[in-house]
Amino acid sequence: MPLLPKEKELSAAHSVILEGPLGIAEDHTNPKGRELVKRLVEAGVVNRLFIEMPSYRNDGLKSLKGKSHQELLEGIALEPEQHGCSITLKEVAAFAMSLKVEVICADPKILLGASRLNARNIASAELINGTYSGGKAGDIFLWGGDHFVGGKNSLTALLNLVWVDATDDPKWHMHWEKELTPSSNKN
Repeated sequence: MPLLPKEKELSAAHSVILEGPLGIAEDHTNPKGRELVKRLVEAGVVNRLFIEMPSYRNDGLKSLKGKSHQELLEGIALEPEQHGCSITLKEVAAFAMSLKVEVICADPKILLGASRLNARNIASAELINGTYSGGKAGDIFLWGGDHFVGGKNSLTALLNLVWVDATDDPKWHMHWEKELTPSSNKN
């Protein structure tokens, strides 16, 4: 599905999530996507938040259900982030869980590098579609931007997502605009 207009991110994201799952394409160094997630959680429109972290962390998250925000911040164990974002995924997860949103680590393959992107997308989609019955209204998928483009093996195609560009980097925008032109977006 098409990229949502950047200038209307919050209202468009709010509308989309009421009807179906929403992808938020982030640049891992920029807090904008994570801020958008927090605003949507605070608005009460998010039921489940899927994040780009190893799925073996889910049991630890489940054991913290019902804890206070501070207890969540102290108890959540996620891999250290290496991108230097001012808002960590741990902070986003704690915020969401403190407002009764289910947080799911949905990246079952710990594979690095662009050549492994398709394998990660496919494995994530299989986990999400199998274990969690796919994306639904009220679900957010917070992943790095490259996961949402790439034709039939993108999260967009595999999970039938509409996504918001939550980056400020022209490098990403040029890449995605090329990807979204009809001649280059062949599944």
